[in-house]
Amino acid sequence: MSDKIIGLNVTTAGIGGDLPQVNHVMGPQFREKRLFFSEPEIALIIQKNVRGGYGDLEAGTVMAVETLTGFLVPYIPDTISAADVGRIMLVSDNVTATTFKIWKEDIGKLDVDSAIVLTDSDGAYEEGVVASIVADAGGRTYTVTLDDATTTVGGFTVAKSACCYLTAGASGKFSTAKYVLDQHLSTGDYTNPNGAHTSVVVSNAILYKDAMVGADATALTALSGVIDGPYVILK
Repeated sequence: MSDKIIGLNVTTAGIGGDLPQVNHVMGPQFREKRLFFSEPEIALIIQKNVRGGYGDLEAGTVMAVETLTGFLVPYIPDTISAADVGRIMLVSDNVTATTFKIWKEDIGKLDVDSAIVLTDSDGAYEEGVVASIVADAGGRTYTVTLDDATTTVGGFTVAKSACCYLTAGASGKFSTAKYVLDQHLSTGDYTNPNGAHTSVVVSNAILYKDAMVGADATALTALSGVIDGPYVILK
């Protein structure tokens, strides 16, 4: 019979001490993600440039085309969620005013002269142009100033999940799904929004539905995508 003791200061591995064992894993970790059900080689795939500041984008992320630059940006789903990587959540209300505040981590998604869209859960969309982005005292938030004051009745309030994003569509919510990323991609963060070059899926592919990011019903319609069980068929 073993005379090893299991207790506070002794483990069966022979490691003493009150603290649990800690395993350190260095560097970013990516789990394998299968996007294609069909053979990738038969899909229509083209090369595109992605705007910087969105951090690490997953394979399967639905992308739109920024109207001003032609660069790709994450598509904005119909339902507001702070988890949508393309959204910039407001820190302060904007009620018929020229300014609002955003978190420091989101400043890489905007530039002076960027064309943006403001919205909240009331469902109104109003376009604007960024005139300046200035750090607030302490640097935790930044104040965004627009060329002109907004005019939407009731404005855009934090209580109603107010947010903004780059204009990437001609009407409606001004974000139209065009492509699907076929690989994990680093676009840089607010300290270095360098952007990236990537390949994207256009059509002639069967993808795993659960592997797609931001693929709401509106996006699938724009992509000519059809849900078939666990798959999305891009025709």
